Amino acid sequence: MCKKTNASFWLGAPWHQADKENFETALLTRYKDQIEKPFLYVNAIIDRQISKAGGLLAYNSILYAATTISATATLSESICGFLALASSFPLIMMMHVIWGSSTQYETSQAEFKATCKMIYRRSYALTASLILSLIATVFAIWDLWARVAPYFS
Repeated sequence: MCKKTNASFWLGAPWHQADKENFETALLTRYKDQIEKPFLYVNAIIDRQISKAGGLLAYNSILYAATTISATATLSESICGFLALASSFPLIMMMHVIWGSSTQYETSQAEFKATCKMIYRRSYALTASLILSLIATVFAIWDLWARVAPYFS
């Protein structure tokens, strides 16, 4: 049975230990007597995270290129370029593979918990990167608007 919590999802994933345990317990309860099913579910989350990171990296590269093409970058273009590059760092770190200790693989329960820890960390990184990309996009739109607004007046 899951404990009742206030479900704090900071940066896209459970933040408090009780919320993490609720997520893990819910999956294990949902697929009781089928320990491989929760692994498949969590691995599907990992695949989606990597896919989203790849898409956001491509977006960041376009954003960076668009704001650094001109020889005279404005302050907002420079900020946008910096944020686009900065938001790529957590995404690249998501690709880092960490092998656990041998004890982590001794039981299905231990491996499942370790895999859940990985999706929490990757969720934090993905959401932080998304926020930085959003801020960079705001600066890019602001700069673009400053350039085209005179044509509308």
